[in-house]
Amino acid sequence: MGDNAVPGFFDAFPMRAVTSSTLDAALSDDGRLRILFLWGRDCPNCDIAKAQMLESPARFQWPDVAWLHDNVYDDRAMATRFGLHGIPTFMVFRGTAKLGRISPWPGGDNFIAVVDGEIVGMGGAAYLAPGVYLAGGNVAEHMRGRGIYRALVRARWDEAERRGTPALVVQAGKMSRPILEQLGFETVCEVRTLVDSAA
Repeated sequence: MGDNAVPGFFDAFPMRAVTSSTLDAALSDDGRLRILFLWGRDCPNCDIAKAQMLESPARFQWPDVAWLHDNVYDDRAMATRFGLHGIPTFMVFRGTAKLGRISPWPGGDNFIAVVDGEIVGMGGAAYLAPGVYLAGGNVAEHMRGRGIYRALVRARWDEAERRGTPALVVQAGKMSRPILEQLGFETVCEVRTLVDSAA
């Protein structure tokens, strides 16, 4: 399983390739931690995660962790098995027991908005050489319209400037797009989501 968008990723991070039919055999009952990296070819978020991991490989080279991977675009049974609604996703196992998932990916930062002791919003940041990808921004419905989303963007923007990579990229939805445009973001492309009704 090669990777054209982020060449050399699987050379830098040797991971055992598995499929839905071989995963159980790869999860031996030895008590060892294993992380299953579920990705897809030509998946923009997967490519961002891979590039970020290549930027700081020491953060992911854990001696007691074995890495597995599967391209779920070619293995729908794996995506169905874990009820995936987005990738990349990192499933964590100890032996054969699933402990949970890390998503969108390890290595980034999560920014949390708290008002009167209540967590009311969060947004992720993935740090890459040319800039920062803003991921997963959301605000609790009852707290919208109070500038919390803007504050989360500002906090991540400040961190990007502190790191010397002030370029920001975000995939905006219908709610966030108007706010981001008011903050000066410009549309450079559009992503269309296609739904396979036969799946």
